Amino acid sequence: MTKDRLKEYRALKREITQFEDELHEWLDASCSNRSVLTGLPNVGGMSDSTARVAMESVRLYSLLHSKKLKAIALCEEIENCIESLPPLERTLMRERYILGKDWEEVCCFIGYSWRQTHRLHSKALKKINMA
Repeated sequence: MTKDRLKEYRALKREITQFEDELHEWLDASCSNRSVLTGLPNVGGMSDSTARVAMESVRLYSLLHSKKLKAIALCEEIENCIESLPPLERTLMRERYILGKDWEEVCCFIGYSWRQTHRLHSKALKKINMA
């Protein structure tokens, strides 16, 4: 796990929220075409163009859902990697990468000097990169 990968966590969490919002919008918009979206027989005599729009909606919904699942998997990978560290290093890495705190806040939170915090960070990165 690289430092750049760790830095992706917060962006991934924002992406997941965006995907969820978009998925809810698709579901709301598709309520009128429920028979096509649920795979039930076409009862309302939908035209070909309406059916195509409905099928495209299903495809886009599936694509968004798939992207959301991939982002969740990447977040879990990062969290599992951090979880493998000893408590102090885990706290430092969570504060910095999961919660997005700046270095001053991290130093204050763990009660270490700037220099010692960065040594601990470097040590944690080496452990993560070996895993």
